[in-house]
Amino acid sequence: MVFQPAVQTLPIIADSGVSRDLANCLSSLKALGVTDRRILSDILRTTLERHPEFWGVWTIWEPNALDGRDCDFANHEGHDASGRYAPLWKRTQRGLCLEPNVGYDEPGVGDYYLIPIRQQQEVTMAPYEYLPADGRKAVIISQVAPIFFQGRCVGVAGFDIPVKGHYVNRRPVQVARPRTAEETLSKREREVLLWVSQGKSNSEIGTILGISPHTVKHHMEKIFSKLGVENRHAAMLCALQPFIQHQADGTTLNR
Repeated sequence: MVFQPAVQTLPIIADSGVSRDLANCLSSLKALGVTDRRILSDILRTTLERHPEFWGVWTIWEPNALDGRDCDFANHEGHDASGRYAPLWKRTQRGLCLEPNVGYDEPGVGDYYLIPIRQQQEVTMAPYEYLPADGRKAVIISQVAPIFFQGRCVGVAGFDIPVKGHYVNRRPVQVARPRTAEETLSKREREVLLWVSQGKSNSEIGTILGISPHTVKHHMEKIFSKLGVENRHAAMLCALQPFIQHQADGTTLNR
């Protein structure tokens, strides 16, 4: 796998429907005529509050696609100079904060937005680095789903998970190729991670592999440590490396 300077995409995780649910919610509200930006912002914030494992929850709409009023919101809270509806609610040491997404129209830097808009399908971005305000680097994973309205893709909705629990600003920096799970984990740990990526519980994995749930738990603890993640959700995202996808459904990362 060649790790590109900004981001890569991975096939979507079947059990991770939060971005899709959020995109469908925003689409349904627009269809009902609900385009009040404060109401939609409250939905993003509530989603983040309900998912402590997420670093950020966000949406980006095409120019004037939400309410035709981008010019009225230029440089308002949660908006950049364009006025486009592109809010990011993120978790910080000071609590939840609202700011506009950045760089979303720049190829490479903005692939987290441009790729799902172009492909018009859900994507998971491979782990990539961000540079926080204090200068320390951190790694996050993003999952993004397109928003459709009247048959047209009008934007995206997504969430971010910190791989190592650090909270960072959305400023991508170039990174080298990280070690894959295949290079890091033992054969048994990869087997456990494969079934985690399929949404199986420790008990179910134990039955499949002929080991006890306690042994599965021990393997999971080692997986978390080796991959630098803190929960099953992040481990499932890291599971989507080439060797796991080949075993699961025959697909590859390069598409």
